[in-house]
Amino acid sequence: MIHHVVGLIFKDGVTDEAIQQMISELNFGDIPAVRKFYFRPNLTHEKNQHINHNVRYVLSVFIENLDDLKEYLEHPIHVAGKAKMLQLVEKTLPLDFVVDAW
Repeated sequence: MIHHVVGLIFKDGVTDEAIQQMISELNFGDIPAVRKFYFRPNLTHEKNQHINHNVRYVLSVFIENLDDLKEYLEHPIHVAGKAKMLQLVEKTLPLDFVVDAW
């Protein structure tokens, strides 16, 4: 199982309302390769901005294998959603690693 995690650093002035609107429009969970999809606030954002690089939200996707990761990254739903995110996001911090299946 592959865990694809992306920390999101939003542009100055982006409101929580704008972020919530963006999240409501994402449908990454509809991509066939996706086993689980989460988009949640970073719980330690306020306390640890100096060490977490001001990551306010984290996108988390569980995918079966590297072929499915490639499928996910190239899927039209992902491409369109990423384009929407990048309108609000200054920087992304993507990470991919293997985890045990649940």
